[in-house]
Amino acid sequence: MSYSNEFNFEDGNIILRVTSPPKDASEEARITLFRVHKSILRMQSDVFDGMMAIPQPPATSDDLPEVDLYDKEEQVRNMLVLIYHPEWVPDPSDWFIDMAFIFLASAMPLLRKYQMDRLLKFCMNRVRRYYPELLFDWDARETWKRVQTSTHVHHAKMPWESEAYACQVAFDPVRVIELCRDFPELERMEAVAFYDLSRQRHDYFDITNTDGREGIGLYSESGGVLTDWQALTAHEWRRLWHGTNSMRSSIRSAAFNPKYHLGHGGPSMPSELEHTGCPAAEKTCKLISDLLLESVTKSHLDPLTFLKEVGEDFMLDLQSAADEECIVCRRQVGGYLLGYRHVLWNSFYKWFCTYDY
Repeated sequence: MSYSNEFNFEDGNIILRVTSPPKDASEEARITLFRVHKSILRMQSDVFDGMMAIPQPPATSDDLPEVDLYDKEEQVRNMLVLIYHPEWVPDPSDWFIDMAFIFLASAMPLLRKYQMDRLLKFCMNRVRRYYPELLFDWDARETWKRVQTSTHVHHAKMPWESEAYACQVAFDPVRVIELCRDFPELERMEAVAFYDLSRQRHDYFDITNTDGREGIGLYSESGGVLTDWQALTAHEWRRLWHGTNSMRSSIRSAAFNPKYHLGHGGPSMPSELEHTGCPAAEKTCKLISDLLLESVTKSHLDPLTFLKEVGEDFMLDLQSAADEECIVCRRQVGGYLLGYRHVLWNSFYKWFCTYDY
């Protein structure tokens, strides 16, 4: 039995007692005591107010009432950090972003359990800053990640050093999926996390062999972020598999009918692109179809990035256009591809989160 180093206030008037199970049979359970203040806990939670009304008899020489919490020690500590020192909440500019996310994700289930709504809302907003829900934020993160890793990778003497640089701006998408098991209101973020995973190679063996995961193990994402595939449940593997295939099937369908699948808000095919007098009138629609198909080939598992790079190239790099290419058409092809990225982004939730598996 020992007191917490951070939360052992001399003027504390109640003790939160947390029992951690032994790691093996040769050890005893570890008891950690948090000596804190009733008034501060009551300000944050009516649940604590009710629990403190029926405390256990004191088991220490402090002669203070005690309350047993059947939670993990780390979670309780992180919850108390948020209660007493919200200014300590890690900021991505100061921490590796994966450490900041893990800290908040650890505390959030207890904030909900003990109905600390204000703190939970604060954590929700902060978590949304760490992982993109908007395409603009996704593009910014991907650009930032490439800059970080390309700037520092040649300085890295060991492979793990380049991974550390990547963890400053990105983290394991499986951590997001784990958090969303308890927080379904973050479903949009969860859909993006599944897309993040879909960018990596996985096959039917990985779906049907969910024990051990010898077929895939840990993978290194572009930029060096490690992903713990073993943390996914069998249900989540099926969602990843079916969602990825649904996305790629939709892109292939769009390749054969670009006008129908883009919908409103972009150039129609082929009338607005293949305009009168265009020297490439018969080639423009086929060009878009070929590029959409190429975005889901085995060499391009990340259609968002592929379409962004190709679309921006068509929009900006007009000097490399061949003589027979129409500059107006080239720009509109680029605009179409960039517009189709928004169609993809807005469909992630449908593909990865709404199917009944």
